Amino acid sequence: MNSLNIACLIITFIAAVGLRQGMNHRSDQKELLKLRTEEHTLQNTIAEHDARTSESSRRSSNHRSELDQINAELRAISDAIVRTAPVPDPETEGRWPVDRPYFHLPKRLLDQISYSMFTTDGKPTEETKILFGLTPHEREMLWQAWTDFRSDLQELQIRSAERLPDGPVVANSVGRSVRFHMHDLTQEIAGLRSRLDARIEHDLGLTRARLLADPLDEQISPLTSPIGDREVIIAYQADRQTDGSIRHWLSFSDPAGTVMYNQPVEFQIPNPPLNYGESPAVIDTGSRLSPDSALWNYRHLFGDQPLLSAP
Repeated sequence: MNSLNIACLIITFIAAVGLRQGMNHRSDQKELLKLRTEEHTLQNTIAEHDARTSESSRRSSNHRSELDQINAELRAISDAIVRTAPVPDPETEGRWPVDRPYFHLPKRLLDQISYSMFTTDGKPTEETKILFGLTPHEREMLWQAWTDFRSDLQELQIRSAERLPDGPVVANSVGRSVRFHMHDLTQEIAGLRSRLDARIEHDLGLTRARLLADPLDEQISPLTSPIGDREVIIAYQADRQTDGSIRHWLSFSDPAGTVMYNQPVEFQIPNPPLNYGESPAVIDTGSRLSPDSALWNYRHLFGDQPLLSAP
């Protein structure tokens, strides 16, 4: 009896295991089918994406080809315009043609022309722009190089300037003076000039930089003392005359105190003379320094106002 029961139990266990395995197999089959379906869907999505990417690449390639063709056509048109443009004739137009706003001048003569290179505010003059064919970008670069040079020079002069005690201008007179002892700046200014020359050569090329060297010397000269970059005493002075008027001037002396140059300093009249009964639109009681004044290039040392005021 016990043997029969044990046999029944074994048979029942085997049947249960077989049933479980069958159920697991069917579940695995369903999961496998699901995974294969998802794989097929992903493969279709990847194929569609590849197709769209290929189409985009083809269109991009077509656009690049069209753009290259347009650029080639533009270059061909530009070359044709240059070929068909009339060539200037220096033999006739160089003789001052009455019907043209210009005449031809050989480049070799540019260094024999006298002109101002910069305006008072540091911008290239019309003569400089026309003679050297400066583009707007080149004008900006030249203006910036000159502005930086002037700023560096002024900083150098300020660092070098040693304030001296005020002294009498003329014996037994009512006057005032402001004096600075400027040390020798020959090497320092030469370094600033070398950097300026290098920038101009970089921006405008060697040929134009060489032709601009002499005009540049003429622009730099007023920025230093009349005796050059050597040691000098610069005095800004004012003296009240017997008639009550005020006379201002700059004097340049050697270290021993010997005056070598005197330059008068003029101020602009605040308001022009008016006719009887007229009133100025704006009352201006201050004095203005003219850019042509000897003091203009030394404002960073002495300021731009009179030392004494008229009564």
